Order: sequence, then C-alpha cells, then structure tokens
Amino acid sequence: MKQLSLIISALLLSFGSMSQVVMSIEKSEKKYAKDSLQELYFYRIMTDEIVDCFDVGQDVFLDEWSNFTKEVTKYLRNKGFNFGRQIKGLIEVYFNKEGKIDYFFISLRESDFPEDKFNKMTNLLSEFSKEYKFTIQSKIAFSNMGGITFFQ
Repeated sequence: MKQLSLIISALLLSFGSMSQVVMSIEKSEKKYAKDSLQELYFYRIMTDEIVDCFDVGQDVFLDEWSNFTKEVTKYLRNKGFNFGRQIKGLIEVYFNKEGKIDYFFISLRESDFPEDKFNKMTNLLSEFSKEYKFTIQSKIAFSNMGGITFFQ
C-alpha cells in the first residue's frame, strides 16, 4: 500500500510539473485538498526545518522570496497590467525541485476587483509561471505563502 502511495505521489509530481496551475486561493481550496499538496511539497519554510529543503538559512530564503514577489509585480507591469491603485493580496506558490512553479494561488483583498480583470491577471501569471525559476537550489519540492502588494 505504501508503494502505491509513493507511485501516485510521483505521478502527481510529474503531471504537476508539466503545466502550471494559476487560480484564486478560494477556488484552489475547493479543487485541491491542502493536506494532499502539503504531503508533496515542503511547506514549513519559516521553521528550523528549512535546512531539509535548502542549503541556506531563513534570511537568504526571505531575500529570495522578496525578489520573487518583486518579479511578479514587475512582470505584470511590463505586460501593461494596470491595477489602477495599490492592491494587497496573498499568494501561495508551489515550486517543484527544479524551482519551476507548479501551482500559483492568489487572493486579492479587494472585493470590488472586477472578475474579468482578475482573469486577465491570472492568465499573465500563468505565462509568468512558465518562465520563472526560483534561484535558490532546492533539495525537494516546496511551497510558501505570503503577502504581496501591487503598486500603480
């Protein structure tokens, strides 16, 4: 039974790394069981167990995560996406061992943000996810969640 579980996990990782999934956090909670994703991705980035995932400390990881969020906002700006005002949000990103994005979930704290604009943004984030690679070498697949602010 344990071997079957390992095979299924390997298949999910293989299929997950073939294409990126970008959607709202709210939709992701309905579509994916967070526990099952957390079984496949290291999710304790802000703990002492960070050495299980990286050969760097938390400060180096935090610097890279900050660079990642800056790259996200820069990409959207360079693609002409205009939020119209400062907007805060929450992102949850799952990276495979190679540092490529498998899942990118986002939630904006703006209740009046139009759905068509949100869909355009997620399409751009999907393009970004295909190109981006986390620069710190990881020993295993990992995830992280954090705030993000989009400025205009």
